[in-house]
Amino acid sequence: MTAIDLARLPPPDVVEPLDFDTIFADLVAAVRREMPDLDLRDSDPAAKILQAAAYRELALRARVNAAARQSMVAFATGANLDHLAALFGVVRKTLVLGDPDARPPRPPVIEDDEALRGRVVLALEGMTTAGPRAAYVSHALAVDGVASAAVASPAPGEVVVHVLPGEGVAVEPLLDAVARAVNADHVRPLTDQVRVAAARRVGYQVEARLTLLAGPDPAVVSAAARAAVAAYAASRADLGRVVARSGLIGALHCDGVESVDLIAPAADLHPATDEAPVLDGLRVEVGR
Repeated sequence: MTAIDLARLPPPDVVEPLDFDTIFADLVAAVRREMPDLDLRDSDPAAKILQAAAYRELALRARVNAAARQSMVAFATGANLDHLAALFGVVRKTLVLGDPDARPPRPPVIEDDEALRGRVVLALEGMTTAGPRAAYVSHALAVDGVASAAVASPAPGEVVVHVLPGEGVAVEPLLDAVARAVNADHVRPLTDQVRVAAARRVGYQVEARLTLLAGPDPAVVSAAARAAVAAYAASRADLGRVVARSGLIGALHCDGVESVDLIAPAADLHPATDEAPVLDGLRVEVGR
């Protein structure tokens, strides 16, 4: 079984397109069927009443659309996603324990919606005991404090589960917890020899020069470019994910930019299975 890519699913039919003019025209047509001689002008009070009714129907249909989307794993958020996850035996994790006695108190870091959604998609993989890669990943990710996990098989029957700890999480206790999870009798096939190893974050720098079009404020463009690079970097900060120069250039080429000269990195970054690329330096120069 291969985990489903939710982004490739077609838009759900239950979510209908909304148009105020269509709803208003339907209401007017319904009234005229009962009152064929009615001369309805925009200035008539009756027209205003129908417009208000059309707006209320539009709002109600939008609420139905929103409720329908929140009933689907691909779109649900917050507690709605928690309830859908519970159907698969998945609960939201605590990545970093808080400290209520600290001054000031430190709240816990809780798994975000996208990470939980990804684990829900993998949940069915974890139900097999045939030893597929995604099953080990699913069981490793279920352990509190695990930010990411990847699996390698350097030799037949040998499995290495690479675990990336959450920020501030003690490594050795986490590895022990994951080892217990992936070596449980209902998880590990008898023929697999499974060990758990710590993955690591690998920092990289981004340096670029932007040539701007005439007009835009350089400070505004620079801030937008930095935010776009940070968003792209966050999307790639996972084990074994490639950081592509084309992705960085695309992020830097925001509104107001005429051209991008990406100085660093000089080539695409290809981290190993046990490495997560993390942006730890960003320098953006702007000019015309």
